[in-house]
Amino acid sequence: MNYDALISKYPKLYHMAEKENWDNILKNGLLSTTALLDLFEYRGIKRFQIESQLRGKKIRIDHPDHGYAIIRDQDPMCDKPPKGIFLEKCLDGINPQQWFEFLNRKVFFWADRTGLSFMLGAKLYRFRSHLVITVDTEQIIKRYETKITLSSINSGSLYNLDKRNKDTFKPLSNFKNMRRITELAVDYSIPDIFCLTISVHECISQRNNVTNTPMCKIIKRIWSPS
Repeated sequence: MNYDALISKYPKLYHMAEKENWDNILKNGLLSTTALLDLFEYRGIKRFQIESQLRGKKIRIDHPDHGYAIIRDQDPMCDKPPKGIFLEKCLDGINPQQWFEFLNRKVFFWADRTGLSFMLGAKLYRFRSHLVITVDTEQIIKRYETKITLSSINSGSLYNLDKRNKDTFKPLSNFKNMRRITELAVDYSIPDIFCLTISVHECISQRNNVTNTPMCKIIKRIWSPS
């Protein structure tokens, strides 16, 4: 199928990763939370607490052969009583456990730098730097077309009462019928991420002096194609 319009509108995609995960990414590529838990052989209640319910803070997992990895918090999905926003009220035909397990199977990319900048500027992240992996949209579609879905909302944040369920993520073939793309997700893992990567930078949030909105400030280049 021809995806020229999607590639033209969103030629690059952006993934934000914890700096501590760099060695793991070099070795195994980009892994979803579920894929990481599989690799690190987590089972039972420890796995349930990470994969099947809200993570209020980031979690370190360890393995004798694979070392350690940091799994990001899901603080933006916490209920917001003052605003009357509750996760269960936002879910449609799916319960919280199913929603968390559904999201945790995906590797996420921002479709533009606006979403990336706001994530870098979130209250838990704004004072520390992260890795930003920039990938080529055309290449990721060529390699992972059948595993890609698109969302027009930030699925990991409760900023309004938008209903959400598994149908929030649409197949690539639905692109022309979507208002805009906020996230592109790949199911489970991208082991060959560096075949798709344009650059990796260490970045931190910076406020725009005019608009007072967050911006992505590059600290240094970490990786580029040889």
